[in-house]
Amino acid sequence: MFHVLLLASVGMLAACHSEEVRFDMDTFGQVNLASVQMTAETEPLVTASRVAADMGDYLIAIYTESGELVEEWKYSEMPELFTLQTGRYTVYAHSPEVEGAAFDAPCCASDAKSFEIRQDEITEIGELKCTLTSIKVTVEYDEKLFSLLGDDVTVTVSVGGESLSFAKDEARSGFFHGESESNIVDVRLQGTIEGEEASISKSYGDIAPGTELIVTFSLMESIVGIDPGTGGTPSFAGAIKISNELISVNENASLLPEEDGILDFGNPKIEGDGFDIALPITNLDQQVVVNLTAPEGIQHVYVGIYSDNEGFAGVIAEMFPVNPFDLSYPGELETALTNLGLPVGEEVIDQQLVKFDVSEFIPLLKGDFAGMHRFELEVVDNNGMSVKATLSVDSRNAK
Repeated sequence: MFHVLLLASVGMLAACHSEEVRFDMDTFGQVNLASVQMTAETEPLVTASRVAADMGDYLIAIYTESGELVEEWKYSEMPELFTLQTGRYTVYAHSPEVEGAAFDAPCCASDAKSFEIRQDEITEIGELKCTLTSIKVTVEYDEKLFSLLGDDVTVTVSVGGESLSFAKDEARSGFFHGESESNIVDVRLQGTIEGEEASISKSYGDIAPGTELIVTFSLMESIVGIDPGTGGTPSFAGAIKISNELISVNENASLLPEEDGILDFGNPKIEGDGFDIALPITNLDQQVVVNLTAPEGIQHVYVGIYSDNEGFAGVIAEMFPVNPFDLSYPGELETALTNLGLPVGEEVIDQQLVKFDVSEFIPLLKGDFAGMHRFELEVVDNNGMSVKATLSVDSRNAK
């Protein structure tokens, strides 16, 4: 008990004074805290000079080998020397605690560094390299879209239980703690665009601490180039493209969605479910389901139906006065498409997988409607990437 009380008293004395305190007892040594060199490895996400300017408020903590806190100081207030019982310890530096998510409030920390206290010796610490532990999120707009945004437009970004609301003209980045090495970032834009109410959501998975997610909202080129003299009334809210960059300190470069294996981004695909879509369907009794996938989320699914059978071509023209059509924005065809069991609207937009199931439709393509029939499909994702494929049904020899 005496040793414990003595150690506690000495620790308090060393914390308040910078002079060296020596002991003749065999069980104690000292750590030279003046040898601590704090550096920042946070470029390009947070400038090293910005981190260095705040380092006086960083906390330096010493823990026992078993993880118990021994003492903690502000970097600007710690003593030059501190006495410890002989044994192994770790020292750890981190920025002051920030409650919840905040703008312009990056959290940084060093790895825990081990050191050993030997009797009557002074142990040097050396460099503690601090890295970004926050998830940084930046929201941007292209100029064409920004000019159409109402003042009520906000983008809410959520990571775990933390969220921040970005006003239309918010230029600062938000910093989130994250809950693990793999986080989901949810982004939702709400407000008026050219007077039209809009609500657009997007989620990004597997976001690690120490990375910056830059989310950019822009107008699709098809809307930007629309001819006002056509009399069309485009849905601006439905023509927003959401793209992103993911930047990490280690990579020191942008990772485009199609190149980023971490986020499982990739180009859209059109694939037959259990069959090769490149080959014509000749068995009219089989299930015909086409998987439309887009890791970045689907924006449009264009479908064109064509046939060399004149009778069936007439039926198509009557059922689908607009051909090709867009399952995402079906307009006047919505009822007809829904009656056929095809997904439309929100069942398509921003989905990563849509099943184009025409199994019940296929058996009708024989008899008077025998011929070569084509379903020309195109999937466009939220990054503007597209893929095309043709589902062919050959019923000329069907019984």
